[in-house]
Amino acid sequence: AKLHGERVAVKIAQNSERESVCQLLSEQKILVEVFHLNCMNILGAGNTSEDEPRPFIVLEYFAGGDLKTYLSKEMRGRKKKFWPKKKEQLTGSVFLQRLGLCIQLA
Repeated sequence: AKLHGERVAVKIAQNSERESVCQLLSEQKILVEVFHLNCMNILGAGNTSEDEPRPFIVLEYFAGGDLKTYLSKEMRGRKKKFWPKKKEQLTGSVFLQRLGLCIQLA
């Protein structure tokens, strides 16, 4: 998707069931409250159609898929080289952990 000519990622609740909606709204709340240079920023939010509304969030686009896949690829066979190169990217995760927010990649 594009927003103002820039590529963005759109994350939509899987369905309109309470658990799915609550999960996405919790993520939205965290993203709105947290700003860090190395964290993905939320650009917008809303709901899908009025018939069966599902919340969605619009995020900065991160090329290469989801974070779990990206980190898995980077770690494969390059553990010694990985950590020094990725220090800046991981500081965002450390920042969130210090705020008491848990990030689970599994």
